Amino acid sequence: MINMGAFLMNSFSAANRAVIATFVFLCISADAHAKTVSLHAVLKLVGRQVSREELRGSGIVTATVETDSGLFKYQVNFEHLANPATAADFHGPATPGRDAKVQIRIMVPTIVTPLGGTALLHPDQVRDLVEGRWYFDIHTTRNPEGELRGQLVPGR
Repeated sequence: MINMGAFLMNSFSAANRAVIATFVFLCISADAHAKTVSLHAVLKLVGRQVSREELRGSGIVTATVETDSGLFKYQVNFEHLANPATAADFHGPATPGRDAKVQIRIMVPTIVTPLGGTALLHPDQVRDLVEGRWYFDIHTTRNPEGELRGQLVPGR
């Protein structure tokens, strides 16, 4: 039987062993720092942008983002809009109640529930998202500035 430790010690120079050890350490460290963050938002009527008569829409967003790769996955469920949705977007960075530019525009022919997808985010976007500075909103013909809105926050 081959003693792998002795084989490796005798087969590689000290410099090569140092390079291998550093590589293994970096692989383990990168994996230890990578994490998946769960996020959610409760979608509520946007009071300053809609008339509340006969409106009773609501919804929820659940999402995850992988902090190392920037892979963002989301699922949106909503109901009781004033009329069909015309647009849906993730915005940021913004604290609750503030407006911000679109970060992800949902590009589907028809905005219907459930709505899901993925996107690759830049590290700055990941940071803002994980720090709770993104929101999601749904627009309708009756409420073109947004009918439902919810701030994404970490946790479930």
